[in-house]
Amino acid sequence: MLYTSYIYVGNPPQKLRALFDTGSSNMWVASDLIKNKQDFHIKHNFYSMAKSNTSKDSNETAYSQFGTGRLEGRFIHDDVYLGLDSENQMNLDSAIHLKDYKFGLMERQEGILESFNVDAIVGMSYSSLAHQGITPILDAMINQKVLTNNLFSYHYVYKEEEKFGNGFQSDLTLGYYDKSKFLGDIKWYPVTEKSMFGIKLDDILFDGKSYGLCKIKPEGCSMAIDSGLTYMSVPTYMHNVMAEKKLGTTQKCDPGTQLGNITLVIGGDHYDMPPSDWQSPP
Repeated sequence: MLYTSYIYVGNPPQKLRALFDTGSSNMWVASDLIKNKQDFHIKHNFYSMAKSNTSKDSNETAYSQFGTGRLEGRFIHDDVYLGLDSENQMNLDSAIHLKDYKFGLMERQEGILESFNVDAIVGMSYSSLAHQGITPILDAMINQKVLTNNLFSYHYVYKEEEKFGNGFQSDLTLGYYDKSKFLGDIKWYPVTEKSMFGIKLDDILFDGKSYGLCKIKPEGCSMAIDSGLTYMSVPTYMHNVMAEKKLGTTQKCDPGTQLGNITLVIGGDHYDMPPSDWQSPP
């Protein structure tokens, strides 16, 4: 469920392709100081403090661990421009402009830039996941009063749909949601765990059948909405029960035949996902 878009950092602005990640709360940008940047098989843009006349160093160092790798660096201050695509890169007057924002500068990293076609990670989650003293970017937008409304939304379509046009395109909206992208009414669910947007999960059905996975522990189930991952994952205890009941796991799963539809039950509402929504292509 990855979503990438462009951000511009510094003055004059430097263009970076960013992953907007609801599974983290800090913003990190690739630095021109990374020593092995010439070895990446994916082309990247690298932010340079020396090329920005508004950059300021904080002398604070930090380390972050992600599901795919880790990074180290230091925190700096600079201006950040969001809400622009590549076609509008010169029209900065229409951008969301954060002044003197404090973010991380990647100086060493493993498994991040080698794997993804992005130059920055923009953490969209709560302050409980942020490094001490760092304001998450959504909080900064709220504090600087640059949003029409204090919300953001994602809209996802398949890559095939984007490829063939017909007006289908994934996007991220800051400060509003696009009513033209859906039919009916929006369902709102309370965030019960304010770290990675955790919401209560009533049950998980496999081809319409419940296996009691959300009754294994007294506290029940919760589900994190993480835009930084492309797969669904479950805790070890739930994975073990799925294996015992011969449900599909990462170790052994006949594509599209073993599980049928997966249904997430949230607030009594059923959200069905056919195999085409969750299985990897052959």
